[in-house]
Amino acid sequence: MKTLRHWTLPTFVLTAGAMLASAVEPSRTEARIGLDKWTYIHADDSREPSAGKQRGDFGVDVADVNGDGWLDVASGPYFYRNPGADMTKAPWPRVTLPSDPETGRRLDAGLLFSVTGSGPARDILAQALPNIVWLHAEDPEGHSWSAKVVAHMPAVRHGNGRTIELAQIVPGNKRPDIILSAGGGTYLLQIPAKPEAGNWPIMKITHTDHDEQKGIGIGDIDGDGHLDLVLGVGIKLPHVEWWRNPGDGSANWVRHSIGNTVNAAKMLEATDVNGDGRLDVIATDSENEDSHIFWFEAPADPVKGEWARHDVGRGYNGLDSLCVADMNEDGLPDIVIGETKDRLRLVTYENVNRGKSWNEHLIDEGKESHKGALAGDLDGDGDLDILSIAYFGFKDLHVWRNDNGRAQRTQ
Repeated sequence: MKTLRHWTLPTFVLTAGAMLASAVEPSRTEARIGLDKWTYIHADDSREPSAGKQRGDFGVDVADVNGDGWLDVASGPYFYRNPGADMTKAPWPRVTLPSDPETGRRLDAGLLFSVTGSGPARDILAQALPNIVWLHAEDPEGHSWSAKVVAHMPAVRHGNGRTIELAQIVPGNKRPDIILSAGGGTYLLQIPAKPEAGNWPIMKITHTDHDEQKGIGIGDIDGDGHLDLVLGVGIKLPHVEWWRNPGDGSANWVRHSIGNTVNAAKMLEATDVNGDGRLDVIATDSENEDSHIFWFEAPADPVKGEWARHDVGRGYNGLDSLCVADMNEDGLPDIVIGETKDRLRLVTYENVNRGKSWNEHLIDEGKESHKGALAGDLDGDGDLDILSIAYFGFKDLHVWRNDNGRAQRTQ
């Protein structure tokens, strides 16, 4: 859930207890916006395939690079400047990013951020594993970028890791930490005081014997004030677990079980679905023509208690895209998913009555989402738009502008 940054700690997503007040006590006016009015924008139709294969890249993120209030995009080997206005001017202005300065390999950009933790997002983290590359905008508009290898981690079966997230993992850090999925586990990358010197500290904090823990959910599961991780066990396996942050900056993370999906667990997010002050887990599974969406309800004791699994939806052919956000502005987290095969649907599940039921809203179909369904206020009008990239339809960058308007709240 890249747009709801773990660096800025959105209240209904990340932390337990008092910081969940906005989810526990949503607006009593029941003010909400609709979820059925959208304008599709074909922002790019000429993206090149990933290096060495006719498939798409995994990286995609949005942030405001030039400070104009419009969210720009970094994805694969490209940086896109949001054209502004109604965003329909297509294709969006595109800059091809530099290659890996050591190997010449094409980069997969997956994180658009500020290396200082504040100000315009003029930095990109990209992969050409085992190399991790930091790119910095050499001008305010992102016309050109410098590139430097800053760390290394193992490649996965399909090359680059699936997920990169920004978060405040280590207490006291003045700069954000970065979480990455890689071969054999999940890694914590830290930004040093002088990032231009290279050699950013990196360490492995979780382990799998099954290639990669693809989806990464982040949140304070046990309420101790430190952000924990929610992960799948590994490729093609259904088990979901959470890893406890030791809170001291060490690699001594401890694994705890949550439960199983039906098919291979894929994308994961931590959020308070039912407003009880505990972080629950939303999961998709995949690798099947009947892929599911579930939410696991957190017990009072997330270590010893049993996590109850609840159904949200099913019948999709591949669910590699998941975002959790308050799409209708009622104070409760909703779910956005994108389908990889067959009907290629983009769907929002509206959280009704605190997770007891979910209203399905079909936004569009016939357009693939893979590592997409990314919600963010692209045009700065206060509601959440959606962006997707694709794996098989790698040429495309999809944008759906939210035309539902803002909720009108009364006291």
